[in-house]
Amino acid sequence: MSQQELEGHRSKICFEVEVILDGYWKDRPSEAVKAAILADWADTLEDWPHDWVLHGLRKWRDQFPSKKPNPSHIKNMLIEARRGQTDPHLDFYANMVNSDRFLPDSMISAETAQKLLDGGYVTPERAKSRGIL
Repeated sequence: MSQQELEGHRSKICFEVEVILDGYWKDRPSEAVKAAILADWADTLEDWPHDWVLHGLRKWRDQFPSKKPNPSHIKNMLIEARRGQTDPHLDFYANMVNSDRFLPDSMISAETAQKLLDGGYVTPERAKSRGIL
């Protein structure tokens, strides 16, 4: 994703988050605080497709109408939703990469690493930090 595409993606996430949070805010935060809140959401959710984020936000609103979500609530819902559609082998490797357990250098091939990234199993940052990229 180019920088311009990433900025557009983050902007769409921020818009959807603001729409959902609007129903929970009693007092509107200042513009500076709101910008920081939305940036936090975008940082947490930018690795997820827009339609998944929107679905997660709406699902949270429907399931927990009186509890304001935070970015981790939605991210965890998305992770759970993805687990229902995943390959057990990729789940195994993702669990290894996303944990702090020992990860042998030759355990994950370049092809598997790419599948983990493409499927949203791991973030690029985590893959780099664990040495699979």
